[in-house]
Amino acid sequence: MDSGKHVVRELERRLKSDGEKAFRFTHICQAQELRVEFADIDRYSAVVMAIEVALIEPSAQTSRVASKQQALDLSERLSYLCNELNVLEIDSEHDCVQLRSALVEHDDGSRSYFELQLRGDFLSLHKYRVYNLQRKQTSFLLSHDVLARLVNDLLDDVAAA
Repeated sequence: MDSGKHVVRELERRLKSDGEKAFRFTHICQAQELRVEFADIDRYSAVVMAIEVALIEPSAQTSRVASKQQALDLSERLSYLCNELNVLEIDSEHDCVQLRSALVEHDDGSRSYFELQLRGDFLSLHKYRVYNLQRKQTSFLLSHDVLARLVNDLLDDVAAA
């Protein structure tokens, strides 16, 4: 079973057992650790706070430097996320590439955006909301199908190390 389907099965299991709807899920597969923080789940979707993927024991042979090309490839692969991710910053000194989506305006005057950080053998995806110059992490809604696809795409990126 692929990891994306495994995550969705865990959501279904929790719903059937009346388990906690806000929880942190960790899954280890092929020397990678996937961490997903859920704020809420239902039968068709999940409210996600963060997704992170890391190699469990990166070695000299598997470690890599995050590159602009890797970031561009990942941005193209994640085009289904509604908000196109673009390379914002490349920090070769700290081996980090940061991607952000365009700002989305909301009725209350706030703006939100996705942020993806690549650091060699680690990546994280978050969404932030800015209001009155204050940035706060916020949740994002994904259907189970999109969540499964996103998990697999992020794991594939880190596995390509």
